[in-house]
Amino acid sequence: MRAISTKGFKVTILDFTRGYFEAAKVRFAAESLDLEVVEADCRGVYSSIQADYATCFFNTVGFFNDVEQVKAFRSLYRALKPKGKFIVDSINLLFLAPLIKPIYDTRRSGGYLFRQNNVFDFDTNTLEWRS
Repeated sequence: MRAISTKGFKVTILDFTRGYFEAAKVRFAAESLDLEVVEADCRGVYSSIQADYATCFFNTVGFFNDVEQVKAFRSLYRALKPKGKFIVDSINLLFLAPLIKPIYDTRRSGGYLFRQNNVFDFDTNTLEWRS
């Protein structure tokens, strides 16, 4: 994303994992690059963003059940301007699945603790989670 910003594009990161975008803020600030952050789940509706391009990096694709994955794609589509482009990148399932923590805790805005219980189902190749 840093490389995109150095080309003059506005970069907005949408993620619900504070640690990811906090690290990005530090990197971007070190190079005096602009960065907007939206702390949210990708399955929400973000029609206010209106981007020329959206990317879906790393492990979001394929780790939701079909209904939730469609919600994520529809949400990202709504975040695009008309004729905007959506680029999807994913990682090898068999590499990533063993790295999933059964219980994931993170602090959210307002100081509350978010706990996610993860179970990866190898029969359906989906990540089931409950908060």
